[in-house]
Amino acid sequence: AMALGTVTFAAIGLAMAGALRAELTLAGANALFLLFILLGGGILPLSHLPAPLAAFAQFLPAAALTQALQATMSNNGTFPGFAFLILVIWTIVVLVIAIRTFQWE
Repeated sequence: AMALGTVTFAAIGLAMAGALRAELTLAGANALFLLFILLGGGILPLSHLPAPLAAFAQFLPAAALTQALQATMSNNGTFPGFAFLILVIWTIVVLVIAIRTFQWE
């Protein structure tokens, strides 16, 4: 779960760096980081959010990573398949964007 999450968030960073001007990348990354912290389920459980917001948040990579790590560390024998699926989809999408937009200068 941790390795997949690392690849997912690294790909998000590369996609942002490739798609945004250098001045906007830091601001965009900070805004995205704040969104992921607030809606990722690591600080406030998704069950405490309003239903529509919780339904949206479960599809964010931060929430999926949180769910996968919680299931892995709780050692209750369940496989967090939905969380891994969300992370894989995010990884594929942002890697395609990163490959198409990112260039070393």
